[in-house]
Amino acid sequence: MKTLLKKLKLNNSGTAAPKEPDYVEKLMTAAGCDKAEAQKKLQAAEMAGISEKRYIKQELFLVPDDKLKSVKKLTYVDAVAKKYDMTIGKTYTIMADARERYQISYELFAVKDLMEDPTDEAYQKLRNQIARRDQRLIQRLCNVTGKTEEEVLAETARVKEKFGFSMKKYYIFQLYQCTDEELQAQKDAWDAEKKERQELIMRETGWSAFKVKKHMNRCKVQWGIDAEHYMLFKAWELTDEQLASYVTIKTSRMLNAKYNRETQVLKNKVEFNKGYKEYIQRKFWINEEDATFESFCAFADGLDEIFCKPLDLSRGRGAERVKIAGNERALYDEFMSRPKFLAEEFVKQHSKMNEVYDGSVNTVRMVNLQEGDVVHALCSFVRFGCGGVIDGLGGGGMIAAVDVETGKVVTPAINSAGESIEKHPLSGVEIVGFQIPHWDKVREITDHAMRAKDNINYIGWDIAICEDKVVIIEGNSGPDLGAYQSPYALLKEGKQHIFDAYL
Repeated sequence: MKTLLKKLKLNNSGTAAPKEPDYVEKLMTAAGCDKAEAQKKLQAAEMAGISEKRYIKQELFLVPDDKLKSVKKLTYVDAVAKKYDMTIGKTYTIMADARERYQISYELFAVKDLMEDPTDEAYQKLRNQIARRDQRLIQRLCNVTGKTEEEVLAETARVKEKFGFSMKKYYIFQLYQCTDEELQAQKDAWDAEKKERQELIMRETGWSAFKVKKHMNRCKVQWGIDAEHYMLFKAWELTDEQLASYVTIKTSRMLNAKYNRETQVLKNKVEFNKGYKEYIQRKFWINEEDATFESFCAFADGLDEIFCKPLDLSRGRGAERVKIAGNERALYDEFMSRPKFLAEEFVKQHSKMNEVYDGSVNTVRMVNLQEGDVVHALCSFVRFGCGGVIDGLGGGGMIAAVDVETGKVVTPAINSAGESIEKHPLSGVEIVGFQIPHWDKVREITDHAMRAKDNINYIGWDIAICEDKVVIIEGNSGPDLGAYQSPYALLKEGKQHIFDAYL
């Protein structure tokens, strides 16, 4: 009976089913090939597990036959195709060409949005940027390891081949300090974290591992949602409309490109401290080659504790609190043997901030944008430490959103695990409703600091609240707006609309 139905091609109602289209003829028209070539291509598609309909609709005939099996795995190609409403075949052709001629990976092509301008000029510009970045990294690694450029290149290439760590990751996470055993342990830890993240999403959604990867990459390409914020946002629970309403680092980069012209003073910790000296209001010292013991003593005079942070690192990596304790000579000798870093007078924060958590300086992030003479306070959040000396998510801390007008915390906090926190786990202080002290001073100092430099009109300020004043810790030309979005993500509340008017 089944065989008879198949032959008659009957549908469920008993009537004859529509005749299958002639895919050979369709392919001949679409690809401009003869019948024999069309049959050969469709056979290759079948061998690759691709249906005839999809093969033609997605113009996969543009893909070489021997690459068809791998096309399904190229999730960045798929993400770019969806973003620009292009066929997989055409998208693959453009991205594969950039990969072959300029060594631009599918991921880099997608993340850098090269489909906006897929030209040789754009590809070469990116290659030049990468070359300059790599050269800076090589020089920094030479400085911190004492190795020559040739030795650094040889070692980073070895580590890349053996452990898969890029030069950037090798530097940022200070992997140059690790033995091979420690590098393997770090790789295993990161792989386990990635697998745990993937399995959690698979359990909650019922998706395959491939579908999880595909969705994560699409979120990264389409909306700028990286893996960290994908988890914080619980992006797998969201519709495309909701995802588009969530603000991310992508928006921040667009604002930076539009409103900032010269940001070197913000990127260099030493230049920043010198350029914004009246706003940071604390002493500092750098362990430069010509830094004398006398200069260190002058800096340390009257200080019980200092805060040290490596230059060129971010997110609190390598930062530490150090007690002076009358041990200046030993500290100076040790400091001069270290890679270049900045030592600052330790900020003593307001007693109210200490009540929440006293193990770190709990900083406020205020994001400002200047148009003409008007400084806008776009958004704000506060970070509280939780067991460590760093208040941010990367140091085990938490983030809660702050109302820019009142300085009151308006959301529960969120930690790096994406958990909603109503009360601080260590102090028991209620998060929502907490009033940031000296909010008028926070508004005033950031307003004035915005006007201090020409050609920098978009900045995310990190501010510490002291007993009788507020001080600026640093300024960021591309503040991570995903951090501001994170507490609201728990409420399914997108914040992109706040920034749309300025783009």
